[in-house]
Amino acid sequence: MGTMDKRGYNCQEAAHYVGIKRRAFEKHFRPLLAGTRIGTSLIFDRFDLDRILEEHINRNGRPMEKGGITWAKLKHASNQD
Repeated sequence: MGTMDKRGYNCQEAAHYVGIKRRAFEKHFRPLLAGTRIGTSLIFDRFDLDRILEEHINRNGRPMEKGGITWAKLKHASNQD
């Protein structure tokens, strides 16, 4: 089993898993994740990382809006015409 086949990742491993630098992870992903404290480590679930990455991709990297309809939903609605 390789290092990226495991279920839980610390901050550095989580950033590596999604393919970004630690600062970008802290800014764009960390606020959206609920980590689990195990001893002195903060662990992030791989499934949560996948979900947040998919949401980020679907928004084309744009930040989430606060309240109201999101940019991704607006774009999706406009493509329905």
